[in-house]
Amino acid sequence: MKAIFVPSMKELARFFMLFLALTVPALVATPGSGKSGRLTSVGRMHDLRASHTATLLPNGKVLIVGGFKKVRTYDQVYFNSAELYDPQTQTFAATGNLNVARCGHTATLLPDGTVLIAGGGNDAPLASAELYDPRTGSFTLVGEMAVPRQGHTATLLKDGNVLIVGGSQAEKRSAEIFDTKTQRFKLTGVSAMDRVGNTATLLPDGRVLIAGGAIKEGRRWKVLSSAEFYNPQKGTFVSTGSMTMVRYKHGAILLPDSTVLIVGGSDERDWQGQYNTAEFYDTKHGTFSRLEDMKGKRFKLPNGISLLNDGTALISGGSNQVEVYNPRRKVFSSVATFREPHFFATATLLTDGSVLISGGYNTQPQSTDEAWVYKQ
Repeated sequence: MKAIFVPSMKELARFFMLFLALTVPALVATPGSGKSGRLTSVGRMHDLRASHTATLLPNGKVLIVGGFKKVRTYDQVYFNSAELYDPQTQTFAATGNLNVARCGHTATLLPDGTVLIAGGGNDAPLASAELYDPRTGSFTLVGEMAVPRQGHTATLLKDGNVLIVGGSQAEKRSAEIFDTKTQRFKLTGVSAMDRVGNTATLLPDGRVLIAGGAIKEGRRWKVLSSAEFYNPQKGTFVSTGSMTMVRYKHGAILLPDSTVLIVGGSDERDWQGQYNTAEFYDTKHGTFSRLEDMKGKRFKLPNGISLLNDGTALISGGSNQVEVYNPRRKVFSSVATFREPHFFATATLLTDGSVLISGGYNTQPQSTDEAWVYKQ
């Protein structure tokens, strides 16, 4: 008679830990990170999404719009679907559909509670724009931008209007304003460069800092280190200093001390040129200064960075690393790790101070429908 193998408690524990590693999509706070926090799975969205948007609504829910998924090596499906994440129940529910499927668009919460969805692409850049009304759960077309744009930025100005800069089809260094009263677009100023993959950060004085990006030179892309201001009072752009290195597809966020944190991105090599570097812009002196390096390289994270209630910045997109930047100590701490990187994911600060992280794609690239909440 053959002996029956009975596993010990230690072997059972080892099997259980292996099971967790294979089935749980994210790990909790990394030991020894110096920062408490937990990353928890909150289920799955209705679609596999990357290069989508996620916008906090006044009612505390998050509007998730558009995006894409790969179906074959060179083919992808673009979504016109949208859904709402409810933090109270940690569930996703479908809402109205876009009139035009799109990815790489922008989403801006307007003063009246509606959300402006502008541009993006679905095999070609789009000029169309739509408004989402949370009261009716529907999208309505509101005319077109002056030029089609994908990979652009949209910034809510202090007067309630929206500045739109750059994009892959922007012509003659154009920028435009969405007038919330007339619900129409109008050209404004002339930027220094035809940027795509740049960042735009609203400063306390009402100006907007435009940094980095890339321009098309023949068949090749040239990545930029230059930066400029948009002055909404005059409707003009003025060049300011350059970053310490060229960057595009990076992330930027305004910190409580009025400096701008700029992280990651890449150079002309794109996937092979990803950065773990970071710097900050001093609004008082108009200068860029290098910071210590992040724990991991990352790019494709325009919507993957958010400011936490304690003044630190959570950086969750463009990598398998989740990090927190402490502006008082000027250091980065790794707080969690995904099983794989999430490029063009979103990070949305919720009303309770936690952050919803959703979607993105891996190196295949395959999009995911997974979502997580980070809590300090």
